[in-house]
Amino acid sequence: MNSRENPIQARKAAALPTTENTAADERGPRVTSPAPTIPDARREAAPTARVVLTRAQFDQLRRDAELGATFREWHRRCLASESSKAISAAENWARIAASPTYAELERRRAQPGPMAGRRMDPDAVARWVATGYSNPQEYAA
Repeated sequence: MNSRENPIQARKAAALPTTENTAADERGPRVTSPAPTIPDARREAAPTARVVLTRAQFDQLRRDAELGATFREWHRRCLASESSKAISAAENWARIAASPTYAELERRRAQPGPMAGRRMDPDAVARWVATGYSNPQEYAA
């Protein structure tokens, strides 16, 4: 398929960097990249130029980008650490330490509660569903 037939393919091909082997440059092939894209409204007014880099310059830019990514990750982790310290300083750790442990909760759940011995009264259930009260004296009041 010809790139003139498909504008998306043409746009992708223009955005990819290309390499050119030149006899004048003994350090390796040159990497060329098209100029940054400009919105359609200003495209005719702005001239387009190709940026030509040596392989060494391209490698240096890539190392700088990796260094920038490393710095951004380090900075993100510093901010997260500071936020974590601020959150832990704001928490009431005495209240958390006084809360029951999982073992204590399991022990409490194993013991029968105050409703354990009571039997279900179907009449009380029907009254509660009909009126919202299970005790007839509460309903009369």
